[in-house]
Amino acid sequence: MALCKQNGWSGRDVISALEVAVSFKAEEMPEASLETVGEWLVKSYFDDKTQNGKFAGGPKAYFQEAKYTHSRRKSVNGNVPVANDPAAYALAQMEGD
Repeated sequence: MALCKQNGWSGRDVISALEVAVSFKAEEMPEASLETVGEWLVKSYFDDKTQNGKFAGGPKAYFQEAKYTHSRRKSVNGNVPVANDPAAYALAQMEGD
């Protein structure tokens, strides 16, 4: 992925984590292109790194753990899943069907 290369990130795990994050975040940003979503995520990562300094994790953890902000979260059966946990959100949606 070009964004990883531009930022000096290498390794299949980092690339895969960003690809999954782009796919996930793109559903919250339907008006944006995948490129725009990817750029937003990279900016979000660097903003977090600036804010948290040495306590910020690397890009792989940031994207895998979905530490970026989420624009919309609907409650499912009155329960609001953990905001930064896409797996918990998806599970709650499936259980709500």
